[in-house]
Amino acid sequence: MSLLKFPVTGFVTRVKGKTAAGIGMFGVVYVGSPTDSDAHVTGTAFGLFKTSGAPSNGTSGTYAGLAPKGSILVDVAGTSSVYTYINTNTQASPTWTPQPVTSGAASYTTGTFTGDVLVSKTQSSTTPAVERLLDSEFTLSGATVAVVGNGSLAAVRGNMIIGSSSTLNSGYFYGTQGKITGTGGTIAIGSDYYCGILGQLDVTGMTLTSGHIAPVIASWQNTSGSTPTSVGNLIYAESNCPANINAVLQAIANTAYIFDLAVDSGSPSALATTSSSVTNIGTHGWLKIKVGGLDRYIALGDGVT
Repeated sequence: MSLLKFPVTGFVTRVKGKTAAGIGMFGVVYVGSPTDSDAHVTGTAFGLFKTSGAPSNGTSGTYAGLAPKGSILVDVAGTSSVYTYINTNTQASPTWTPQPVTSGAASYTTGTFTGDVLVSKTQSSTTPAVERLLDSEFTLSGATVAVVGNGSLAAVRGNMIIGSSSTLNSGYFYGTQGKITGTGGTIAIGSDYYCGILGQLDVTGMTLTSGHIAPVIASWQNTSGSTPTSVGNLIYAESNCPANINAVLQAIANTAYIFDLAVDSGSPSALATTSSSVTNIGTHGWLKIKVGGLDRYIALGDGVT
């Protein structure tokens, strides 16, 4: 026997032998055979409840002792969005698990996703509006912000952990990957961007006084072990294009220097000193660069004295 019952708002409702007035319950679905009365849940049941604002979990949480496992909770606080939750724990100690939505905003307070998460969409419009398939917004509003313990804050973080006993023999490993895959077509976007990863820094109205400040920062962190100099690079770039591309590095910027190199510690083997000079310049090739739209050459030597 199955029975769907909707108590009238404002009336006293008995759920599992407990009296609750104005608990905001939409209805109770009975699965099985009620043995007492139509207003008293016995056997297996689940409820449909409502709340205003995100629910709390536990023995003192939202509808603790009233909402059996499997009950549905609807948060109607928002004027444009409605969030739903399911009690995935017990009636005595509910755990309200947010349910996915297909459109609009969703609220997820805290927790962990286990396993692969795939977000996929096909955009067929020829005039799409601005869109972010994944958009993570992190707002700092404190008057003075000092991260505890010299820690870090991040709107998005990618981190692959390699076990201490692991040996990586082949393959490609990324903490975070950004990629565009072209399967045909034409790129004709003028001075706009087409890139796998874009780093942007907006400091409008800000005062910059100290720190390492840049749209993209590469930080090698090596606290133990050894780093063979032949395979360790702070930045590595490659191209397998069959034809020559324009350059390894192109910059359009107003800067005081082309390069500003400093050594944190150790011997500055990659930097020149005022007491040395390059020998045999002009007989060992050159590097071709472009300055102000004009081709220029940096002559190479074969030693330093």
